[in-house]
Amino acid sequence: MKKFITIFALIILGGCKVPVYTIGMTEADFKAHNRFAIIAEATSGRTVYKNDSYLDNKGNMHYQYFYFVGGKLTRIAEREPDIIIQHTSN
Repeated sequence: MKKFITIFALIILGGCKVPVYTIGMTEADFKAHNRFAIIAEATSGRTVYKNDSYLDNKGNMHYQYFYFVGGKLTRIAEREPDIIIQHTSN
């Protein structure tokens, strides 16, 4: 029974993949592992991808931006929303 539980736990933990991004990775490698990122900016020398990162406890979406220059990841930035609308009761 212990073997079954151990094997089951390893299967479950092995199935959880956290995306890993490293400075210097290629744009092709990034796109292969991240299908949901959208192009936020594209010029002849630079491409910026935007990805939904997470919702905070107030329900605001935070975003990650991935900057590629010459096909290599050079910077990762996280932004909070520019405008937060607060609903109040009258």
